[in-house]
Amino acid sequence: MAEHIQAALSSVSTVETLAPELQRLVVELPPIDSLAWLQVQAATDRMYWSDREGVFETAGIGVADLIEPSHHDSDNTPWPSRSNHDPAEGGSMRYFGGHRFCNRSGNADQLWSDFATCRFVLPRFELYRADERCWFVCNLRLQADHEHCAEILNALSVVVFPDAQQPSDLSPMIDRTDLPDRAGWESTVHHVLRAVKDGSLSKVVLARRSDLLFERTVDPVRLLRRLKDRSVDCFHFLFQFDSPAAFVGASPERLFRRSGRRIESEAVAGTRPRGATADEDLQMEQELINSRKDIIEHRFVVEDISRVMTHLCSEWQTLDHDDTDSLMKLARVQHLITRLEGQLDNGRSDMDIASMLHPTSAVGGVPTENALRMIDELEPFDRGWYAAPVGWLSRDSAEFAVAIRSGLVAGRAVHLYSGAGIVDGSSAEDEWREIDSKLANFLAALG
Repeated sequence: MAEHIQAALSSVSTVETLAPELQRLVVELPPIDSLAWLQVQAATDRMYWSDREGVFETAGIGVADLIEPSHHDSDNTPWPSRSNHDPAEGGSMRYFGGHRFCNRSGNADQLWSDFATCRFVLPRFELYRADERCWFVCNLRLQADHEHCAEILNALSVVVFPDAQQPSDLSPMIDRTDLPDRAGWESTVHHVLRAVKDGSLSKVVLARRSDLLFERTVDPVRLLRRLKDRSVDCFHFLFQFDSPAAFVGASPERLFRRSGRRIESEAVAGTRPRGATADEDLQMEQELINSRKDIIEHRFVVEDISRVMTHLCSEWQTLDHDDTDSLMKLARVQHLITRLEGQLDNGRSDMDIASMLHPTSAVGGVPTENALRMIDELEPFDRGWYAAPVGWLSRDSAEFAVAIRSGLVAGRAVHLYSGAGIVDGSSAEDEWREIDSKLANFLAALG
């Protein structure tokens, strides 16, 4: 790889250009465990992404390029105008990141001080896996990196390739605090239900933060491995921006996926635990399918996304037409789901699409602005990147998940976030238990 980097950078003209050329250098390797590789790197800029269907996974370190647009900026990413790189060999050039759930009226929580309002990173080095093949990748901004060849080679020299999977044990948990506590939760739920009753709101998604303290520092990569082992059929992610704090999660929910002009989205709402037996699981399934409260909650999300699809697409359709297709069954919970797809009109960037879809009523409420004001007023913490869009951008495609079932790892502390939709018919006790069900995989991973 060092020879490829030197050759690429030595060929750069010293004449300045307005848009620096991006180049992706790849070397195929025998299969290496991506999380084992990420865990042993010394870099403090780290990221990981694996998609829900298992198409590819990327572990990345360092920063080759950084974009921090506002939520409503058009896509100004400097995609390469030419490249002899075949995306089938080592994957496409992707920027990974996300943005805040929303801007609070007060100051942002210090817990999230290392996370920008919106940030997408092109990693300097990646370990990319797809189709049982593995590549080591170096991303370059040729014009900007031309004078920093020695620094890049030095960073390459400390990249480690482990022989085996690393240990994933975590230290014992010694304390837990829920914010709000049970009494505070009951009070906020009743406050929302009064607003629902008087007609100013139809739904508000209230979140809870569980603060866990451990005997020793928690390695976020070890935690993600344990979480990934317990949560198949999810998007798995880690974002760490030159900081000890890392945002990790296993989300079942896609915000959207774009391939060329084709776009897919999905409405996910309504929750029941999985049963311990097949009969019990069927009972939970039927209870969910026939629950008026959950059907209403789910319908709000379908209507949200349908409105956006109408603005985005010349034509679109829903794909689920019967009860069996409209259930998402995960390891510990099951949800109602409706899938939608369409053909995008021209002129919309991926950041435009994300800002139009977020927040759906699955994480915000109905009507949106009133619900967000109530969340800001009632929740005693900053959501940060929780429940916001996270994912990746490339020239020809993009994919974003909703960052639910997620947590912020900071030293000996792990802050877990999860929420529940409050609508007519909700009870504080039931919604508290629903959040516990959603946190079950994370809590199992933490031991």
